[in-house]
Amino acid sequence: MNHSVGMTTTATRTIVCGTDFTESARFAAEIAAALAAAMKAELRLVHVDDTANVVLSDAGFRDRIHAAALAALEGESARLRAEHRVVVTPQLLSGSPAAELAHFARAANALLIVVAAQGPTASIFRVGGTAERVAQAAHVPVLLVRETEPLRAWLRGGTLAVAAMIGEDAASDRAVEWLRLLREVGACDVHALQAYYVGEAAHRYGLSPRPLVVADPEIEEYVRRDIARRLATLSGAGSVTCHAVLALGRLADHLIDHPAVRDAGLIVVGNHRARGLARLSSVAAGVVHLAPVSLLVVPADAPSVAVAPWPTIRSVLVPTDFSEHAAAAIRHAFGLVAATGGVVTLLHVVERGAEGNDEAALAELRTLVPSSLPAGVSTSVLVERHGEAAPAILEVAARIGADCIAIASHGRSGLRALFLGSVAKGVIQGARRPVLVVRPPVDV
Repeated sequence: MNHSVGMTTTATRTIVCGTDFTESARFAAEIAAALAAAMKAELRLVHVDDTANVVLSDAGFRDRIHAAALAALEGESARLRAEHRVVVTPQLLSGSPAAELAHFARAANALLIVVAAQGPTASIFRVGGTAERVAQAAHVPVLLVRETEPLRAWLRGGTLAVAAMIGEDAASDRAVEWLRLLREVGACDVHALQAYYVGEAAHRYGLSPRPLVVADPEIEEYVRRDIARRLATLSGAGSVTCHAVLALGRLADHLIDHPAVRDAGLIVVGNHRARGLARLSSVAAGVVHLAPVSLLVVPADAPSVAVAPWPTIRSVLVPTDFSEHAAAAIRHAFGLVAATGGVVTLLHVVERGAEGNDEAALAELRTLVPSSLPAGVSTSVLVERHGEAAPAILEVAARIGADCIAIASHGRSGLRALFLGSVAKGVIQGARRPVLVVRPPVDV
């Protein structure tokens, strides 16, 4: 059963706020209304009546519950309109609170759901109850309001300390979009954190084995660099600080214990909506349980909310087996950075244990550098010994922070050189960054 009363609007943005009329829910509604005003959005104030399946001896009792809820929604909506000068539409729904709120927000093309995540045990929006289930079920971001004062101060013109959990996945891409949107609303000092396991990170960057339980300065330098590159295009007021966090167990535990998180007024985390046993290792699920402050949970499939600047390629890795076809990839690599400037790294992979002089290979790589380079373009050369070519290329790309890999689709086979047909396929399948595949003029 749906009842809608109040105002309608043609606003392009909609924020949905769930309420159960408790004090914590009223505080959350005030944050939602202030956000709606700042974002020029309509606010839908929603209460979900979960008594539909309760057997009642008094047939009129449920009608009285509905009437009381509608009156409470009207009163709360009028207060928010007056205080925040924002369009508010009350909405009464029936059913399971989490499912109905998530479904309603998706159907309304909502920008955001706001719910209180603190309050008395009786609250249907308590921690571990509906609030958490909404964050897990929703296809739009969910703001779980716990400590309201940092958000109030920010919406009045202050600076908000934001701790952002950043990974290398689609959910983190959406979280970064929301960082951009938040900084459009007001100044945010962003502390971006990425947890790492030493063994996994050492493998990804092609580093030698090292102790697994000790923070590794070399790995942390690479991790902080990669976070900074990902957030380099954040606009708006406020600082950006990057943190690499050593992980030994569940990632959420280490992230929550970080000083930047303890001092934050808001945590932003991406969510894959893992279910079943997978939730035990989910960063989002762990942070929702443990976070002491307000939390913005952004699902991986949330609609895009902020247009990112066009990507700029400033670092290109190009592997070569010294064949004519590989030389064509080198020319394209330099072409990618010719207009903007940057660095091209020429890489030759040698089978581990094979005979040969690495210095001679380096000298041969230098002969492939064009004699006349555009202004602002530089080169480096590298010989890597490895068991397989494709993993070596991917590890070097991660280690140098390449924006793109340029590789020939074909090379030459033989004892001295690599056949790049299969290598290119392996690079494409395993790459975490764009790959430019350069085909020969005539397929061979």
